[in-house]
Amino acid sequence: MHFVHGQPNLLREDGYFMADFAANLKLLRTNKSLSQAELAEKLGISKSSVSMYEQGKREPDFHVL
Repeated sequence: MHFVHGQPNLLREDGYFMADFAANLKLLRTNKSLSQAELAEKLGISKSSVSMYEQGKREPDFHVL
């Protein structure tokens, strides 16, 4: 992962945003010291959805992003 100004650069060279959504989600969540349950509550989704996103088994719908 590349960093820009100390923050992860989520833009790939070809311009695709969030090349590895699962890893980026977990990195950003843990950087904010949030549990999966806390993030799920803030987003109005289930903890299992957050877990599946972080495992790369699912990607969120646009309205969740």
